[in-house]
Amino acid sequence: MKFTAIKDNLTSGLSIVQRALSTKSVQPILSGIYLSAKNGHLTMVATDTIENAGLRIQCTVPVEVLEEGETVVSGKSFREFVSRLPDTNLLFENISYNGQDKMTIHYDGNATEMIGWPGYDFPKPPQMEILHCMSISQQTLSDLVRQTSFAARKEDLRPIFTGLLFEVSGNDVTVVGTDSFRLAMMEEKVNNETGDDFHVVIPVRALQELIGIVDEDAIIHISVTKNQILFESGDVQMTSQLIKGEFPPYRAALPKAHTTHFDIDRTALKSSIERATLFGRDNSGTTVIRLNVEGGKLTIKTASERGQVNEALDIYMEGDEVNILFNANFLTDALSKMHYDALDVEMSGDLGPCVFKPKNDERYLYLLLPLRQ
Repeated sequence: MKFTAIKDNLTSGLSIVQRALSTKSVQPILSGIYLSAKNGHLTMVATDTIENAGLRIQCTVPVEVLEEGETVVSGKSFREFVSRLPDTNLLFENISYNGQDKMTIHYDGNATEMIGWPGYDFPKPPQMEILHCMSISQQTLSDLVRQTSFAARKEDLRPIFTGLLFEVSGNDVTVVGTDSFRLAMMEEKVNNETGDDFHVVIPVRALQELIGIVDEDAIIHISVTKNQILFESGDVQMTSQLIKGEFPPYRAALPKAHTTHFDIDRTALKSSIERATLFGRDNSGTTVIRLNVEGGKLTIKTASERGQVNEALDIYMEGDEVNILFNANFLTDALSKMHYDALDVEMSGDLGPCVFKPKNDERYLYLLLPLRQ
C-alpha cells in the first residue's frame, strides 16, 4: 500500500474514527485503526469488538493512491504522530512480511516507521439485512438525545436502561429514556422511508458519539436490522449493536390525572434548586430537596449540618397543597437539558409522580418519582 495525503484530511478522519477505539479489550488489534487505500480514497475504520457486538465507525477521506492495499496501525500512536507532522507533502508506504506490517511515513526528507497488523486480521463489517430505514436531521436527533439521554443510566446490570427507546409510527418518532426513577420523553418528525412502524433501543453512547462526528447541518440516514443499526452521513458510517430486551411499558407509568398544577419559569426554578443543593446532601451522598406548594408559592427547602436554604417563588397554582421530597440532582439534570422557558408542573400528592411539561407544547415531558418521606 502506498499513498500521499494532506495532513488536515487525515487528522479530520482520524478524530472521527478514534471514538470507537477499544481501551479495555484484550485483543491488541482493537486498539488499531484499519486503513484501506483504493480508488482515490483512504477508508479508516475503528471498532471496539471482534464480533461486531459494539461500536464501529468508518470514515473516508481523499488521498492519491499510488498502490492499493490495506493495513492496521496503532490507533493512538498513528493519530498523535500524524497530528504532529508538518503541513507538507506526506507519503505513506506499507509493506507486509511474515504476518507483520510496517508503515513508513515520509515527510520533509525524514522517515518514521510504525509496526502494525495485516489488514486481513481486522474484524470484517457485519452482514446487514435491512428491515427499516428512516432519515433525520442532525439537529433534530441532537435535540432528542440531549433532552432524554440524561434519564438513562450510564452503566447497569440491565442494559435496557442504558439505551434510548426509538418508537417509530408513520413519520412520528417518540424517544424515551428512563432509569426506573425518572423518565424523559420527546416526540419529533422523521422521514420513515420504509413506512412501517417499528421500535428499537439504541445505546446512549452510540447516539452521543454519532452527534459528535456528524456536521450540524447534515441529514443522517438510518438503517435497522434485527440486531444492529447503521447511521450514514456524507463520508461517515457508524454501526452499533442494538440493545436486546423489552423496554419498560413506559406509557403505563404516565399519570392519567393530577391533583395539583402550577406553572413556573424554568431558569428561576433551576437557579433556586442549584443554590439549595449546596446544603442538602445526606449521609448516603444523595442531595435531598423539599418542595412545598401552598398559597400561590413554591417553597424550596434543604438543610444539613452545613446550613439550610428556604426560598420561595411566586406561582399560579390550582388544586391541592403538596409537600414532597426529591433527589435534587434528578431535577437539575432535567432543568439543565430542557430548552423551554415556561413549564407546566403537575403533581399527584406527596408520594405521586411529578410531571414537567413545556407550556403549550405536548411533545415533551419529564416524569420524576419522589423520595419517601
